[in-house]
Amino acid sequence: MHRARHVPILLSGLLALASSVARPAAAGINLSWNDCGAFGSSSTPLTCTSNVGNLLMIVSATPTETIAQALTQETVIDIVTSGATLSPWWDMRASGGCRPTSCSVSFSFEPLANCADPWSGQALGGYDYAIAPIFEVPYWIDARIRTVCALPAHSPVVLEAGTEYYVCEIIINKAKTVGLGSCAGCTDDGTFTLDSVKISQPDGAPGGNPTYTTPDHGVVIMTNGPTPTLNRTWGKLKALYR
Repeated sequence: MHRARHVPILLSGLLALASSVARPAAAGINLSWNDCGAFGSSSTPLTCTSNVGNLLMIVSATPTETIAQALTQETVIDIVTSGATLSPWWDMRASGGCRPTSCSVSFSFEPLANCADPWSGQALGGYDYAIAPIFEVPYWIDARIRTVCALPAHSPVVLEAGTEYYVCEIIINKAKTVGLGSCAGCTDDGTFTLDSVKISQPDGAPGGNPTYTTPDHGVVIMTNGPTPTLNRTWGKLKALYR
C-alpha cells in the first residue's frame, strides 16, 4: 500500500480565491478540477443546496521518458474529510454507501482539449471506491478511489516524454444532497491526494511499467460548511472507541 501524502485543509481568504485560479502543472502527475494540470484549478466550491450538478476531477500525467507501448493505467487517489468520521454524503461505495451512484469515472475527454488524449475513446475500465478509515502516520485516509483502464492488447500507444496526457476523469454528482432520502455531511470539506499513476506495457517491453508519484498535490473541495478542525486526526481516533 502506498503511503498517502496529504495537503492540509486550510480555510482562509487566499484559499477562497484559489477556486478560480489555475495552478502550475507539476512534473510527473497532476490532479485538478475541470481540466488537466495548469489548465484546471486546485480547489472548487461545493454548495449543498441542490441535487443538481457535478464535480469533475482530472488526472493527468507527463512521462519523464517515452513509453513506447502503453496499454493500461492504474490510478490511486486518497480522500481525507474534515469530519470525525466519514459522513454518509461522502460514502459513495457501490455497495452499502449512502450515495452509491454518485461517483463514476470516464476515459473519454471530449470536449476537453488542453492535454493529449492517449486513449482516443478506445479504453475500457472502471473504479473502486473504498472507505476505511486507514491510519497512515501522520494522516488518516477516509476513503480511496482506484481507477483502471486498458486498451485492446493489439493497440498499444506511444506516450512521449514531456507531453502531458489525460489519464482519467472522476465525476462526483450531487444526488441526495437535499430533500427526501438525502445523505448528511455535504458540508464536510474534503481533500483529495493523487497518490500514484502506473502505466503498464506488454511483458518485456523496454522501460517496464513506470509508476509516477508526487508529494503534496492534493485537490481541495471547499464547502459552505463550518471550518474543519485541524486536530481531526485525534478526533477520528476517539470516534473509533465511542
